[in-house]
Amino acid sequence: MVKILRRYKYRNIKYYNKLIFHKRNKKFAVDLKKIKKKYKIHGIIKFLKKDFKTLKKVFYHFNLQYSGHIEKKNYLLLEIKKRGFLNKNNNEKAPVYATNNLLIYKCFYIRNYVTYENINNFFFRKSLPSTSSKKKLFNEVKIRYKYLLDRFTKDQVFKAGVAITGLKFVKKIKLNEFK
Repeated sequence: MVKILRRYKYRNIKYYNKLIFHKRNKKFAVDLKKIKKKYKIHGIIKFLKKDFKTLKKVFYHFNLQYSGHIEKKNYLLLEIKKRGFLNKNNNEKAPVYATNNLLIYKCFYIRNYVTYENINNFFFRKSLPSTSSKKKLFNEVKIRYKYLLDRFTKDQVFKAGVAITGLKFVKKIKLNEFK
């Protein structure tokens, strides 16, 4: 059995109830509960700027090992402006998000603990350009989860596999409603 790789300090995602945004050289927090309630959102999915720019109306997204996403639930997609991390000393820093382009997508497909060998090429063809092949996907996982490499080897990360999430665009929302 493959070891479960911890990506967050707290297992209970409900602990993370504030989102930190950056606009015009100022940071401010927004209550995630308000956004979830108003738009019936189950959770958030974070993307680096290079990936956020390439989002499609329908695509497949890869996470390390397990995603926690649920089919037929809505997710808020956010662009990461400054990365967060969890280091080997168990110190955690929350990411900072860009205020433009808050998007809601619906999950239509989810599979967890998929090994790299068992990923069908169909998912690569319908994914973002940065994850359009097994080699690109593994390199992207190393980039996205580089903070894990100070606690786990590349081989452990590779053996952990991925989660595949299918997402379909629902609508775009504005942040100024929640300030």
